Amino acid sequence: MAIKYKDLIKKAYAAFNGRDIEKALSTMHQHVQWQKAFEGEKEIRKNEIKEYRNRQWKEINPNVEPVGFKERKYGSLEVEVHQKVKDIQGNSIFDGMVKHIYTFEDGLIKTMDIEQVQENKRMINTGEIILRPTEITDLELFFTFQLDKEACYLAAFTPKDPADKTAYIEKYTKLLKDPVINMRTIIVGNTIIGSIAKFEMEGDAEITYWIDKNFWGKGVATASLKEFLIIESTRPIFGRVAFDNIGSQRVLEKCRFVRVGIDKGFANARQREIEEFIYKLT
Repeated sequence: MAIKYKDLIKKAYAAFNGRDIEKALSTMHQHVQWQKAFEGEKEIRKNEIKEYRNRQWKEINPNVEPVGFKERKYGSLEVEVHQKVKDIQGNSIFDGMVKHIYTFEDGLIKTMDIEQVQENKRMINTGEIILRPTEITDLELFFTFQLDKEACYLAAFTPKDPADKTAYIEKYTKLLKDPVINMRTIIVGNTIIGSIAKFEMEGDAEITYWIDKNFWGKGVATASLKEFLIIESTRPIFGRVAFDNIGSQRVLEKCRFVRVGIDKGFANARQREIEEFIYKLT
């Protein structure tokens, strides 16, 4: 029975939290397959995990605590995990629940996959979303949305000074007059909760959006993007997202964007060069 591996799993998490990579590797089968969530890939082998973890721990400070165990069919074990992730400066990136799904062989971990936990929040459906052309008066509220430190960190590629309101209003007032740009205001009920837009960079159409943090985790970004892609017919269209912004990566993937490349650039919100993943919808 998979539940008998509960102590083995706890040992693996304790080693991870203690940054003891050799002890963590001792819990894994020689031919382990491990989902590489931090860098967006599906799986890596045991001989790659040490290098992967060392890269991860230089970029972020994660902590994982198992809070529940449940046996599944065919000898797999579901572990509900409270995951906290901070950047090196101590800013929160993620604080929530995930599921890790394990299989075992020869008394060791053979595979690990990750699933999201459905939080007890009322999800916003596509039919509740209104996308109307953005008006200049909306920019005041958009400006306040992008002052949130956690949101800026995840977006990564932000203005040098997000607090410069004059520069922000001037920039977006000009963009609203550009016929190439399709900018929409996201409304639920009578409340403005974000923005979404298509713009062009070096001849390629790209997508961008920003959601009020109070509406994160309710399906707003996915529903808004699906609706926007009906209005905006340009294809191909690209999306770029920081390597560790798992939420936005999932939004793009749910809207049938496919990851096609990796780029590097200086991220003002991180004050260093980081990787960003490039997604494409055709």
